[in-house]
Amino acid sequence: MRPYIALGERLGAFLAQSCEGGVEEIGLDYSGEIAEWKTALIRNAAVAGALNQIAHAHERANLVNAASIAEERGIRLSERKHPREGSGAAANVLRVTFKNAHHQNTVAGCVQPSGPHLLEIDGIHVEAPLEGNVIYLRNLDVPGVVGRVGTVLGQQNVNIANFSLGRSEAGSSAVAVVQVDGDIPETVLEALRGVETVLLAKAIRFVAPQAKQAVPA
Repeated sequence: MRPYIALGERLGAFLAQSCEGGVEEIGLDYSGEIAEWKTALIRNAAVAGALNQIAHAHERANLVNAASIAEERGIRLSERKHPREGSGAAANVLRVTFKNAHHQNTVAGCVQPSGPHLLEIDGIHVEAPLEGNVIYLRNLDVPGVVGRVGTVLGQQNVNIANFSLGRSEAGSSAVAVVQVDGDIPETVLEALRGVETVLLAKAIRFVAPQAKQAVPA
């Protein structure tokens, strides 16, 4: 279960750092063999990953107290399970959703031999490792975006380690997950937001996963 605890925490952290507005409900969907497990620790890891990104938190959330802290803050938790929908590594998929009165955002991921892996953002397929320092972009699906983003990052002396793209079926919107070396200062994000085809630019930072802590019996 430890790799999925790490996956849950990374997905929760990704959503907390990439979404606009607050969160009123955190939903988790489990597909495959993991849906047959006792999933309280995976749920708590996702909730902790989200809560620990929120500014001015008075108590750090962990695998034991995450659900109770969410309840204290008025955040509803829900879980749905869809057992054994396929075979193979990607058959075990975890989806985490943030909801509020105005928005709903979902990310999905799986566990690969290299670690937690992103599969989908708001229904758009995009594959990327959930580690290190990441720039998350939403952009118009038009030619030249990759070149413009690469040029801006080069001008800001930011080295790209991995560049993953995805777009909606309609082709009107797209996302990019750019893994970079080193920290991501606000000046880099401002430069990216200055590109006319970039709609959103956020820095995503991952910390050591909860899975490395002692897992309650």
